[in-house]
Amino acid sequence: MQAAWLAFRAIGRGDHPRLRIVFSMLAGLAPLHGERLTARGGPRRGAADPLTFYETSSYGPRAVGAMAEVVGAEQILYGSDRPVADPAEHDTAAVLDWDMVSAGTARALGSTMRLTV
Repeated sequence: MQAAWLAFRAIGRGDHPRLRIVFSMLAGLAPLHGERLTARGGPRRGAADPLTFYETSSYGPRAVGAMAEVVGAEQILYGSDRPVADPAEHDTAAVLDWDMVSAGTARALGSTMRLTV
C-alpha cells in the first residue's frame, strides 16, 4: 500500500490530475511518512489532495486520527475487514465524524449528493 501511494504521489497525480482515487488500508499509513520523504529529497508536502481518499480497514482510532491530521478528516472513508475482523474490536466507528465520512464518501463516488447514515 505504501508503494502504491508513493508511486501515485510521485507520478500518478501529475498524469491524472482529475482522477478520484481511494487507497484501502489507509495507504499503509504512507502519508504519515511525508516529512521523512521530504527530508530525503522527495517531493515537498503540498496542499491536501481533495481527490485522494483513504479507507480505514481495520485500523484503530490512533492511526485513523493521525491520518486525518495529515490528509484531512474529510478524506477518510469508513471501511472494515468484515467478516475477517469485527470493526467493533477497534472502536474506529465510534470516533469518526460521520457527517465528514458521509460527505467524503459522496465526493469519492463522484456525487454532490449528501449520503445519510
